[in-house]
Amino acid sequence: MNRYIVATLPGLLSVFVAPLQAEEIKVSFDDRAGLFLNVYQQNMALVQSQYKIKLPDGISSVAFEGVSDKIQPQTTLIDGKNVTVLEKNYVYNLLNRENLLDAYVGKEVKAVTIDHETSKNLFDKAVLLNNDFGYPMLQFDYGIDPHFPGRIVFPDVPKNLRLQPTLIAKMASKGNDSKDISLSYLSGGLSWTGNYVAEITDKNKMNLQSWVEIDNKSATDFTMANISLVSGDINNISSDASPRPLMMAALRQADTVNMTETEAVSEEIAAQSMGDYYSYEIPGKVDLLAKQSKQISLWYEQGVGYEKQYKFLSPLNNYSKIFERLHANVIYRIVNNTKQKLGRPMPEGIVRFYEKEKNGTLSFMGAAQMPRLAVDESADLIIGKSYDVYADGKIINLNQIAENVTEVEYEIQLYNAGKSDVYVVWEQKIPNDTTVLKESLDSESVSAGKLRWKINVAAGGKNTLTYKLRQTRN
Repeated sequence: MNRYIVATLPGLLSVFVAPLQAEEIKVSFDDRAGLFLNVYQQNMALVQSQYKIKLPDGISSVAFEGVSDKIQPQTTLIDGKNVTVLEKNYVYNLLNRENLLDAYVGKEVKAVTIDHETSKNLFDKAVLLNNDFGYPMLQFDYGIDPHFPGRIVFPDVPKNLRLQPTLIAKMASKGNDSKDISLSYLSGGLSWTGNYVAEITDKNKMNLQSWVEIDNKSATDFTMANISLVSGDINNISSDASPRPLMMAALRQADTVNMTETEAVSEEIAAQSMGDYYSYEIPGKVDLLAKQSKQISLWYEQGVGYEKQYKFLSPLNNYSKIFERLHANVIYRIVNNTKQKLGRPMPEGIVRFYEKEKNGTLSFMGAAQMPRLAVDESADLIIGKSYDVYADGKIINLNQIAENVTEVEYEIQLYNAGKSDVYVVWEQKIPNDTTVLKESLDSESVSAGKLRWKINVAAGGKNTLTYKLRQTRN
């Protein structure tokens, strides 16, 4: 029988028809027809589950069991033809000992003790008066026991406790048939990072492999999922976030393959344009379990070009006029273009360099942070300090020729104790209004605030760089 609630407002008559209590329809992970994850690099993922649910005509309550424990409830979006969502509730009051005791306070339970002579269980009725932080207080016919030594048996699971996080949606449906329903929401606890492994093969070539690591810090298993990794800076305000624009990018098909926790794919996973971002679609369906990280290969390229540099940033200025034994940064410079066998969007991440010794064993040479690189961008990857390449330097002359104009003369001694000639880059920070009066080698302007010199230093030798600058400070 239906109950009729009539509400009269000034100038408006509103009639709402609803059953006394909506029937709850439970759908679990096994009821999913598809699962799609868009994982971002900002500890966030768009989760989209697809279901076929038989709904009665009228109003019913659908319980989506097994949603992420780190769901952002305000971002949920439920779509279905001839379905209207009236109310959503996220239930995270899960079944555990403490919650079960709290739920039965004031109710009758069974108290169990053991007859030590017969080893049989003895059952008695009692009322649970208080949980008391895990030390339940029971009331028996004969009195109150604040330190009951036995076990407590509960008759049933209370309706307000769930076995797993659940999103309950009250829906109005037209027609008594099965309907395709999609549930989408943003969740925390999932992210991905890029990683690279570089093997130096000669003085200007390397083999470079790109990996991604997907991390699931949530307590939720995402099995048989189609996963897309989104590269870029996504701004998300959790209280107002709407997943609809992001969800459209998650609608795609994928073939089924078996993926292990660390497995290279046979073909390159190419970046796909996604508005102002790029995405990488992992082939096949992937199991991403709770508290698990998974590594998947994006691509592997042999013979990638690079340039090795020994680079200094001058510490000399009007306040620091001399230095000794400044060791050069060792830099591998790469250019993300097809000439160097790259030319693809490259996600940020850590790149680790290895090189083979003469006996064939690998040595770890250092690691650097790879920035996010668009096509034709370059990166200077600092892997450590050189042992053999160092410099001494000083300001040999400083003249104040006007109140805000200074002429400064520098002398830099560059040393190479190694067995091979090296290519050295020296950079000097300068005020914006600076004129080069003289220099022993030609400089180039890196930016408005920096000059750069490139110097060859022979094996076991040294070279001298001198330059004189006129600096005007406003």
